[in-house]
Amino acid sequence: LNEGLSPIEIRRAVKKAMTICQTSKIELRQHFLPVYTQVNGMLMNDCKLSQLGYGLVLLNADVSNPNAAQWQIKVMRYYLESI
Repeated sequence: LNEGLSPIEIRRAVKKAMTICQTSKIELRQHFLPVYTQVNGMLMNDCKLSQLGYGLVLLNADVSNPNAAQWQIKVMRYYLESI
């Protein structure tokens, strides 16, 4: 939410990121820990993310979001400079 993504966009990106981990045989609970968060007096399902989990969520977020788009560009530039 702090990155300008809607709850629905976050949910979609988290599901994709979790699928990536499952496909790669990476333990989900190390990177996606279910928790409850209170926002504006409402209790909602949330997920505590590791750095890898957070990065995967941003890589799978809606690319029309400037923060998600910038993160993807940053990751690709870093990757391309390292090869």
